[in-house]
Amino acid sequence: RQSLRIAAPESIYYDLLEPVIFNVVRRNPEIHITAEMEDSSGVYQQMESGKIDYGFASYESSHRNIIHHHMYDQEFRLVRANPSTEPVSPSQLDSTKEINFTGGNFSTIELWRDSHFPGVDSSRIRINSTEVIARYLLEFEDSWAILPRDTAVILSDLYGTYVCAMNDPPASRAIYFL
Repeated sequence: RQSLRIAAPESIYYDLLEPVIFNVVRRNPEIHITAEMEDSSGVYQQMESGKIDYGFASYESSHRNIIHHHMYDQEFRLVRANPSTEPVSPSQLDSTKEINFTGGNFSTIELWRDSHFPGVDSSRIRINSTEVIARYLLEFEDSWAILPRDTAVILSDLYGTYVCAMNDPPASRAIYFL
């Protein structure tokens, strides 16, 4: 019996791992896969303790025993319950209506937020689950969230939220394979 243990942040799981896992399981019924959703620091901890075989993280670490390779850069998008035909500028967003996704290392979003809403820590809702964010977006129609591009598209397909173009979006984040 072959087994594979993998860990990744939720946004990377949906973007990258889920389709791969589906294909591997369909083609190889003898393989057993354990996939865990952790924030990047949890992935590094599991890797260091030998609890997983491979991991994915959104930042480089100086862990000596872990080899990491830059895989790709992940862009961010604005997600809302209402469609927007024109690109949205940060100045059009009410910072008190943000649903802050805390399910990963989003330092580029923090920098973006600090540059457009300086001195404001007004996110009323902080959530580490994209599925729950979609529910809040639909419940509070004037709310918004910044999510990784592929995750935003998946939520749009599943829940009917809208992925909106942005003027001056947050910088992309790097994704690493451990």
